[in-house]
Amino acid sequence: MTVHGRQLLVDRVLVLGRKPAHVADELGMSRQCVYRWVRRCQDEGAAGLVDRSSRPHRCPCRTAPEVEAAVVALRVSSHRPSPKSAPRTDPEVSTPTRRPQPRSSCNPVIFVETDFFDTGTV
Repeated sequence: MTVHGRQLLVDRVLVLGRKPAHVADELGMSRQCVYRWVRRCQDEGAAGLVDRSSRPHRCPCRTAPEVEAAVVALRVSSHRPSPKSAPRTDPEVSTPTRRPQPRSSCNPVIFVETDFFDTGTV
C-alpha cells in the first residue's frame, strides 16, 4: 500500500469516524494492520506512514570486521572460477549426463484416420 493509501485509511478512521474493522474489511487487510497505521500516524504524524526498513537494528552474531576483511582479501587474491562457469577441458571426465536419443532411432507412431460416418472404410 502506498503512503497516499495509508493516509486515506487513517482519514477514514480518524476524520470520518469509521470503525477500523469496517475499513479493514473494505481494503482487504487485517484490523491489526489498520490499528498499526492509525497508531503510527497518531504518534509520528505523516512520517509514520512512510515505508520502514526491515533491516535489523543490531546483529549480535555478525562476523568481526577483521575476519571479514581477511576473507575478502583471500577471495580476491586466490580468485578461481566456479565449476559451473569454468570451461570444460575433457568431456570424458565431466559428470555423465543422459543424452536424448536422435529421432531416427525412435519408433514412429502411425496415425490412422477413421471415418466414423462411413463404416468399413479406413
